[in-house]
Amino acid sequence: MVKIDLEKKIVRNNSLFNLYNEKRKALFREISPKESSQILYLLPWLLSINHRKCPGYLPDFKGKFKVFGVDSLPQMEKKEAVFKRMFKVEDSGQLYVQTKETFFLEGLYTIGSIGTIAQTAYSDCDIWVCADFEKIGHHNRRFLTEKINLIKDWFDENCKIPVYFFISDIKDIKNGYFGKLDKESSGSAQKNILMEEFYRTTIVISGKTPFWWLCLDFGEKVEYDFALFCVKKGIGGGYEYVDFGDLPSVKPEEYLGASLWQLQKALASPLKSVIKMALLKRQIDDPNRRLAADLFREKIMLSKPEDFVDPMTFTIDLLMQSFDTGTEPERLSFLKECFFLRCNMKVYEKSELKKKLVNIFLSRSKIPKNVLENLSNFKNWDMSSQIRLGKRLIQELFSFYKTISSAGKSNPHINKRDLTVLGRKIAAIYQKKTGKVNLVPKPSEQFNLLDITYVYESKNWKIFAGSDRSVPLFSDQDIVKAAAFAVWNDLFRVGRVRMEPNPTSVSLQEIINLSFKLKDFIGRCDVLDNSPLFYLKKEKIQKVFIVVSFEEIHYEKNINNFAVIYKTTWGELFVKRIDSPYGLQTELKRIKEENSSFQIEFYLQRNSSYYEKIIRRTRDIVERSFVF
Repeated sequence: MVKIDLEKKIVRNNSLFNLYNEKRKALFREISPKESSQILYLLPWLLSINHRKCPGYLPDFKGKFKVFGVDSLPQMEKKEAVFKRMFKVEDSGQLYVQTKETFFLEGLYTIGSIGTIAQTAYSDCDIWVCADFEKIGHHNRRFLTEKINLIKDWFDENCKIPVYFFISDIKDIKNGYFGKLDKESSGSAQKNILMEEFYRTTIVISGKTPFWWLCLDFGEKVEYDFALFCVKKGIGGGYEYVDFGDLPSVKPEEYLGASLWQLQKALASPLKSVIKMALLKRQIDDPNRRLAADLFREKIMLSKPEDFVDPMTFTIDLLMQSFDTGTEPERLSFLKECFFLRCNMKVYEKSELKKKLVNIFLSRSKIPKNVLENLSNFKNWDMSSQIRLGKRLIQELFSFYKTISSAGKSNPHINKRDLTVLGRKIAAIYQKKTGKVNLVPKPSEQFNLLDITYVYESKNWKIFAGSDRSVPLFSDQDIVKAAAFAVWNDLFRVGRVRMEPNPTSVSLQEIINLSFKLKDFIGRCDVLDNSPLFYLKKEKIQKVFIVVSFEEIHYEKNINNFAVIYKTTWGELFVKRIDSPYGLQTELKRIKEENSSFQIEFYLQRNSSYYEKIIRRTRDIVERSFVF
């Protein structure tokens, strides 16, 4: 009788979860009509067929993959007809029909902001492709990887939302193993924290319901293993549920790795990282608190059918409760403002569902009207305001990190490899060094920047944002370093560079010419795109760019004035001044001794009267240095 009652509760909870899941999909469809169709319907369809005219076709694969639940997706038959016309498939009948050689995928699951108030035009979509590797077999796993890579190629070209796939074994997920750390995967840095985020933010695109979501009875937790045992022994055997394990507890030592992960992710998305850091601090402040996912599940299961409980709004509500202690009012206000900007909120939203969520947040947050008006105008903020926000975000991130790391540094729950990679990446982003070209703290992925202006005053070269003279983006005596700074920080735009009249011999056209050369050879900062393998080895110089006599008048140019620009394997950029051919030769010999291979390039103004002569002499110095 106990088992029968429990099964009924599980079935009831499954219906409630499915209702919530459909509301998330509905919001996704409202925000991104075309892209949501590609991800919610086309993706599971492509994974469930193997046709020569469709992306993901494997000519040597004799079996077939099929996403669990693809048959029951609403209007799938009509969608398939559309997809067939899209790829000019003339075959009649259902392409995703099951065969004897069908290998089932447990499901496709999103994790993160898709289908929430936090989804913006810049959001990407992380998708877990979950399977039982033991049932699929090692040989077929390679086919699955190949198929997903082919499908991703199509999505990269045809879907505006960047889509990232993570092929995961259900047993690995249950054991908290998420592969090696790379650009998108956090490896061992988050583990149980990542499971908490997954349970709290997932959408089941197609597939089995995560069983953890169903282990609740009117607000009281149901023992996971016992419930799973009963369901498997009951009628049906629980085949429609997937066992990713119970929500694991998170120990203080795990928060160090998670905070390091957020510090390096903050280079691209600081508003997102500061919210996630605040959530980590919430748990550190009181380790006995129930995790956000646990509280969110309870909220969903006890809500009314007509309500839509958004995971991101729920999360900021938790943070507002946590920081509303009277001791951190300024930080609380700042977090609410960050959340508003993070979600790119608009008072007049086109999406009715998102508009409703925005109104709920605004009514609870009580952001002052003047502040709200300023936040709503974020896309038009001047550069000074953007930089102040960027600096404040970095300050808050490191303040959170200091608190979190002190609580978990005794036995960090992150392997040595991942700790080394993250530590060195963070140093490459934030650490100041002699000659290093520093990064400007951005409050979002891009500055609201139209143009930059070079100004020479008090023997310093300064870069300002347009006509704003309140805060210089850069100030230094070295004009070459100024140009390198603009390129490295992705501030250089074609037709968007100005220079005020000044007594130096440096011309605007030469700054532009140099910038083009630097952009082509050095590029912009790419720390986040670097392979982790670089950070497991000693930092090496990767590229050397030699600028000859840049500031001198063209008819006075000589070879006693060099600017040497280095790009390293860790994604750092340095500028060093050298005032003699001997000094350059000594420096190049040092570089050669410490670096087995690197690229080298030169720059000299074309209008120099002695261009060919000076370039030839500079090349001679290089050849002597390397004993060519």
